[in-house]
Amino acid sequence: MMIPLYIASIAAAFTLIALGLKKDTTSTDFVNIDEEPLPPPKPKSQPEIHTIYLTFNQPVLGSDLFQYFMSHQLIFNEQKIFHAIRNGETQFSIATLSSPGTFELESMNKKLFKGLTFFINNHHDKLERFDMMCEALLDAKERFGGSLQSKDQSTISISTLQDWREQINESN
Repeated sequence: MMIPLYIASIAAAFTLIALGLKKDTTSTDFVNIDEEPLPPPKPKSQPEIHTIYLTFNQPVLGSDLFQYFMSHQLIFNEQKIFHAIRNGETQFSIATLSSPGTFELESMNKKLFKGLTFFINNHHDKLERFDMMCEALLDAKERFGGSLQSKDQSTISISTLQDWREQINESN
């Protein structure tokens, strides 16, 4: 009796797979049960981003926002958001509250905005960056009126900002 070629090929493939999965029993590695287990490897840390939302009480005209940005010497870049730059490094950034978060300079003066998103990456000099961001954030809150919120949409008070500042200061 002759075995069809495709059946022989399948049998050979299963044999190769089984041999590849077979555990090497000649290994001299032993597990010492008296030792503490190794801690799991630390995941590669992603930079933490502090994000604070300022929701305006009433929509704000883009020309007023633009004046505010200029008063804080914020720079508009190819990402179509505004950045506070010091010594060539971004200190913090501001985007619109509306999706996709970008500003269109050509039409900004005539548009109404419901709020702003302030964010800062967890880099060196984070305390200084956080202070700069809070200064601009609180100025915008005072100028335009509104409420501060976190990512989970809970209200952020001045004391919450102070607590965050203290946590940043302790982590430095």
